[in-house]
Amino acid sequence: MGKGSTSCLLSGAVITLAALGFTLAAPLGNASAAIRVETATIALSKSSRPPGTSVMVRGTGFARNTMVRILFTDFARHKTVLATKIPTGATGSFAQTVAVPMSAPKGEGHFSAADKLASQKATAPFRVT
Repeated sequence: MGKGSTSCLLSGAVITLAALGFTLAAPLGNASAAIRVETATIALSKSSRPPGTSVMVRGTGFARNTMVRILFTDFARHKTVLATKIPTGATGSFAQTVAVPMSAPKGEGHFSAADKLASQKATAPFRVT
């Protein structure tokens, strides 16, 4: 299994979960199957910058063909929605440039991305300077 993935063995009824990013391996004997679940992750083009700076947010492992929203949570725990309806496409990946909120105080914060279909979420730390 690759980094950021989990595997398990299911027995009995098989449910198709391709839209949620599940990969179904060859069925085993009596309807048992191995599946791999991708864990959503995001990476930032910068890890610290002042307010107003553009930052590229790249996400992988999200549900396929759905929409993602990006938020920034600052040192004071104030949340700002930066982008909505970002398509993930057939691979469950996206890339979007957003700006650090002008109102963000100096200190540790984080960017987060969440998809609506599978409720998958990923965060990455960011320091406002």
